[in-house]
This record gives sequence, C-alpha cells and structure tokens, in this order.
Amino acid sequence: ILENWQGINEPYAARDNIKNYFRGGVNQTHNLSFQQQVSEDMSMYSSLSYVDDDSNIPGATLEKLNLSTRAVAKFGPNKSWTTDIKVQYINTKAENRPLNGNNLNNVFGNIVGLPRTVDINSLRDHTDENGNMIWYLPNSNAINPYWAAEKNMRVGTRDRFLLNASLKNQINDWLSVELKGGADLYTNNTESKLYAGSRSNPNGTYSLGKNTFIEKNFSALAVASKDNLFGKFGGTVSIGGNLMHQRRSGIHSSAGQLEVPDLFELNNGVNRPTVTQNFSEKKINSVYGMLQLNYDGYLFVDITGRNDWSSALSKSNRSFFYPSFSTSLVFTDMIRKNGGSLPKWVSFGKIRGSYAT
Repeated sequence: ILENWQGINEPYAARDNIKNYFRGGVNQTHNLSFQQQVSEDMSMYSSLSYVDDDSNIPGATLEKLNLSTRAVAKFGPNKSWTTDIKVQYINTKAENRPLNGNNLNNVFGNIVGLPRTVDINSLRDHTDENGNMIWYLPNSNAINPYWAAEKNMRVGTRDRFLLNASLKNQINDWLSVELKGGADLYTNNTESKLYAGSRSNPNGTYSLGKNTFIEKNFSALAVASKDNLFGKFGGTVSIGGNLMHQRRSGIHSSAGQLEVPDLFELNNGVNRPTVTQNFSEKKINSVYGMLQLNYDGYLFVDITGRNDWSSALSKSNRSFFYPSFSTSLVFTDMIRKNGGSLPKWVSFGKIRGSYAT
C-alpha cells in the first residue's frame, strides 16, 4: 500500500497507461463515382470521396473531401486529335495533429514519461475549481494529455486545386506531338488556441497563419518512333521542353501570452502581436531529348540529355546540363533468334549498364 499523488492510499501496482489512454479509433471512407460515354468520341468520369478519421488519440480528427472530374475526347480527321482535361479539388481539415520531438505538447512523451505507479485515469478530471490544469506534479510544466485534448487546440485546413490539360495530335503512325499544361495551387490556414490554466502559459496563447502555394507547368513534346527502320534497326526520338513557375507566400501572427484569459484575438496579447511574412518565387526552363535505338528487339541503346535554366542560381551558373547513357542486351532472345538453344532452366537473361551525370 502506498499514498498516491492525490493523497489516497492504494495498492502498489503497475498501470498500463498507454492502453488506458489511447482509445479505439474509427475511420470511415465513402466513395461515389459516375462514368458516362457521352458520345462515341467523348467520355467523362467524376468521383467523390470523403474520409472521416476519428483518431485513437483523444481530440485528434481528420476530415478529407476529394472531388474530381475528367473528360477525354477525340476529334479531327481520323480522330487524330485527343484532348484530356482533369480538375480535382481536395479539402482537408485536421484538428490536434500529433506532435513529435522534445516539447511539452508531445502527448506521447508525457505518457511514456509517466511513472507506471501513476494511474492516468486519475487525470481525466483535468481542471480544478479555479480553472487550472491538474497534473500529478504541481510544479511541472508538463501538459496533462486529457487537458491538451480539450484546451490546446490546433486546427489546420487546406484547400487544394489540381488542374491538368493536354492536347495531342497523332500526325501519322510514327510521329506525334503533344502540349500539356497544369497547375497545383493550395492555401493552408492554421489556428492555435491554448486555453488558460497551464503552468507555462497561465492566461493562454493565440496565433494565426496562412500559406499559399502555386506551381504552373507548360510542356511540349514531339515523339517519332518506328520499328524496322533500317533492316532490323528501330528507334525512337523525343524532343521537348518545359516551363515551370513556382511561387510561395505566407504570413503568421501570434498574440503571445494573452492579457484577458481565453479571449482569442490578436490584439489581446500582453505585448504587441508578432508578425512574420515570407515570399519566394522560382522558375525553371528546360529542354530535353532522348534517343532510343534497338536491334531486333534484344539490343537496346538509350541516350538522354536535358538542360535546365534555374532562376534560383546566379546568372553565370544558371544553366546546367545532365546527360545519361544506357545499354542492355537480352542475351536469351539473341541466342534464340540466331538459332541457338538454352537449357530449360534459363528463361530470361539480360545484361545492362548505364552512366549518368
């Protein structure tokens, strides 16, 4: 028998605080999709997905909505033109994402560091009559996990759009050209509310943040491919280019320690609110090409080259080129096609080598 942190005598026993704290989580996923052949040359597909994750960590939740639609159509002489357009929207809302590392808000660290003789169930009533957090060590800055689940609120939302479109023309049986365009843009909004009552922040804290991101890509590609071009020699030549433009911006403001407890406004801080702002922009222009040669379907040679011009580098070092070379020989096909034979236990054999910078 020993006296616990509440002054109550109880049998000396080891507690399974991890099992007692983490509950059974529930994850629900709902999907709905539609597909329609609008005409002989056009089809459409739309889908909806919703995820509701009630974590096994008290206070942690995740909701995710995913909407997408896609249309593919062929037109022109001999249906040689193809368009492919896709639009996708994703909304995510997360509350009280788990925190890692050595910090007071890491629930896992606080539970693992809890003595086995302290029953975590005795901390479920986490607030006293004066509104202060209850913890088994009165002078500790550690956070009661049950108090954090209700009083240390972190909410993050993301709205994201993915846009992609392509236009392709199959000029003949060996030559095609394709144009592509796409964009990825999202906005993150965060809000943190720490209620009054903890030892480290008696009156609570408050902060807001917003981050935006957009990346646009436009590319062009021409491909010529033909087998048995000269005898048993065949090959493919690809030439293309890409324009990438990326931009990020963000702003974050914190009230710090609150003047009036639990009044979550930026101008309610003991001191003036702090504001941090960031912005970055980057462009990369690229050209690239690839040559693939093959002989009789068993000997292959691939040569590629790409040159990028990046705005992240100084003007004198903005351009950089990186080539590659690879070759392979399927010697089992070579032997069979030249009248040789192989043991039954040899079905496939290949030798490959490559070099890149």
